[in-house]
Formats: sequence, structure tokens, C-alpha cells
Amino acid sequence: MTQQLYEFEHKDMVFSKDGQLDELIALDRYAVSEFDGYKVGDTVVAIVDKAMGTKKVSEITSVNGDGTYTIKDRLGENHNVTKELLQKPLETEPYQLWRRWAKAGASVEKTPELQKYWENEFRWLMDGYRYSLGGRIQLMLGQEYVTGKRANLTAYNCFVTESPQGKSDSKDQFLEVLHIAYKEASIMRRGGGVGTNISNINTVKGIGKKVKFEFILPEEHKDYDELQDMVKLGKFKGIQLSGKAHRLSKYIYAEDSVDGLFKALSEMVEEAYTTNLSKITVDFSDVRHRHAIVKGVNGRSSGSVSWMELFVLVVNLLKQNEIDNVDFAEIYSHITHLIEQGGSRRGALMLICDANNPNIRKFIERKKTAGYLTGANISVAISDDFMQKVINAKNGELTKENKEALELWELLIESAWQSAEPGIVWMERYNKESNSWYYNEIIATNP
Repeated sequence: MTQQLYEFEHKDMVFSKDGQLDELIALDRYAVSEFDGYKVGDTVVAIVDKAMGTKKVSEITSVNGDGTYTIKDRLGENHNVTKELLQKPLETEPYQLWRRWAKAGASVEKTPELQKYWENEFRWLMDGYRYSLGGRIQLMLGQEYVTGKRANLTAYNCFVTESPQGKSDSKDQFLEVLHIAYKEASIMRRGGGVGTNISNINTVKGIGKKVKFEFILPEEHKDYDELQDMVKLGKFKGIQLSGKAHRLSKYIYAEDSVDGLFKALSEMVEEAYTTNLSKITVDFSDVRHRHAIVKGVNGRSSGSVSWMELFVLVVNLLKQNEIDNVDFAEIYSHITHLIEQGGSRRGALMLICDANNPNIRKFIERKKTAGYLTGANISVAISDDFMQKVINAKNGELTKENKEALELWELLIESAWQSAEPGIVWMERYNKESNSWYYNEIIATNP
């Protein structure tokens, strides 16, 4: 006799249909979507304001002859949008999500009997949101049961990457930072958050003003108007913008992929430190435009201009006389803004710096100035020895080391009071209590 699957007791539970955020967040971030085959009556998530990236759950009311779609959002407002601004969730009610998660969670069992047993158990557990999975897991788990194809996403919420190592050579240190940045981007585009420790990055020399940089984005590119808006805001100061390469420059082509863009970025840095030419040109002509669908990860592109801004950040770092670990951390912060997960979700980043790092004061105060480290949470790694020095100073033992520890502690508290950051991480205690002490030292936490 075939075992019957557990029937959801709360199958009639629905998301709000009146424009509230629960439906938008679920359908945009966690439901499995497709990006084709739209027809009248379909429920869609639509970008109704390209400049702001505003999304609304809507219903298609007409397919127009010019290739656009008329949609009505949950508040009754009509919008006219192009196909690429739409995504169609294939799951629109909670029980459809529970069903997918239960089946996928049980799929690892070795026999059909065990799979059926655990699918029933999981269906009961998910029913009515008795238990809710982490967001990235909600998106990734079991997509193949809806689309027939496994998504290129991770069910692990967050990771700690290897920390960038200190290098004595300036070029090597810059490339090491970019190597870890590439790993960060690779994790984030598959749905994971990232934590890393920046303490070992050495302060190195930049190249100064000896090389000029030219970026190419043709007028016919869909992001060209956005680029012009950024220029008006002063975002591309010091960069020559053009439609074709200068004949006396080093030409670098940026391929339309995370791998290709980081290859171009590393090549630009390497050339900057070694070239005898007066100009380096980077061509972004083929990098996909903002909001373009990124198949396989259920997301959208942040666009060519956002990637160009990362290259601008790197150029400005190169032009500094010195670059320290806090300066380099801006690269990791910017990447968080580049990666959209599950349609609209941004990546998450934790940056950690040791209390005994020579740049720790700069790190603690960095976010007091608007525009710095906006894509990261930051924490200071402190030790029992550091805290003992603070206690000693408070008890009147005012040695130079004790006073410095107390001053740093008070600076940290003042900053945390003002802006809720940085946090503190008891790294020494983590390692004392870790059950993986014999395998690997804990150097950071995930976000």
C-alpha cells in the first residue's frame, strides 16, 4: 500500500494581496521564478522604476504589440514595462514553498521509503511555518523540482574566506587583495554571505599619477545614460571616458562574467605597476546592462556602470601614495553592492580587524564618514590580554600599554554608541572553545 503524503493543514494560508511586503519579499527573493512565457493573468514581480529599482507584485493585464506589457500592481496602479523588467514566480502561495523544501530535504535519503518518510516529516514541520528555513536555503532548496534544473546556488548561508595574506611587494599585495575579493564575489553570487579578516594586509605603495586610465562604454549601451548621470555626480573624476581605445594605451577587454571582470581588474593593476605606457584602457562594451537577467542564480545584473565604479575605486587606490588595509577593505565593501541574490537580495559581508593592528583606529572610525565601508558590518577582534590592560588602566596602573588599550576601548565604545558599529569579537575565546581547534584556527566570523 502506497503511503499517502501528509496534507497541509494550513494549505489555505496566503500571502497578503494588498501590496504589503510579505508577498513581495517571498515572491521576489524566495520563490522559484522564470523569465519568459508571460501571458495575461500571470502574477509577476516587476521593476516599475528602473532608476530606483522599485519592485511590485502585479498582474499582467495586456501583452502589447510593441513588446511591452501592461501590468496592474496590488494597489491598482497600472504600469507599462518591458519584458526584461519582469519575473514570473512559479510559486505564489506558502504551501508551494513548503512542498518544495520538504521534498528536497528528504531527497538525500538512500531509499524511496526513507525519502517518503522524511518528506512527510518535513511537510508537517513546514506546515503553517512551524519552522522556517534561512532565506538562502528557501531560494536554493529543490529548485530542480519546479524547473527541472538545479540552481547554481548554495544552501550554506554564510562563509569565512581565507584572509588576505601580507605581501612585501606592492603589486603582489594588491593582487592578493583582489584574489580574496574574487572569492567573495564568487560566494555572494551563489547566495552566500562572507566574513574575512583584513589584519594581515600590509601597507604598500601606490603608483601615484604616472598612468592615466580610460574606460570605454559605447553610446548605444543600455547603461550609457546611467554613466552620464554618474559623471554629473562626480563619480568618475580622473577617468577619461571614450567610445574607442587610444592607440598608445594598453588595451584590456572586460568579459561579461564575474571571472572575466576580475581577470580584467587584476590585469589593470598588474599593468599599472609595470607598464611603460602613459595610458591603460579598459573596454566595458560587452558587460551586460543593469537589471539584465542572470540565469542560473535567479538574479539580475547590477549593470556595467556599477562594475566600472569598482574599477574607479581600484584606480583611485592605485593613485594613492600609500594604501593600507582599511583602504583595501573598500574593495570588499563595494563588491557587496554588485551582487544581487535571488532577484533583489544584496550580499552580506563581515570585516574583522585585530585590536593590535596599527590601523585599528582608522578602522573603528571609518564608517563615521559617509560613504565608507557601506557594504560591510565591521568588528574588532580583541583578546583577554587586551581587556586585562583596559582593566589595569581603570584600576590606576597607567603604563603606556594600559593607557593605549583604555583609549582604544573608549574609542570603540563611543563609535558603537554613535552608529552601532563596530562590534567586538572575542577571537581568542572562540578558539579556546572551538571543537575544530585541532584542524584550523578561527580567524573571522561570518556576517
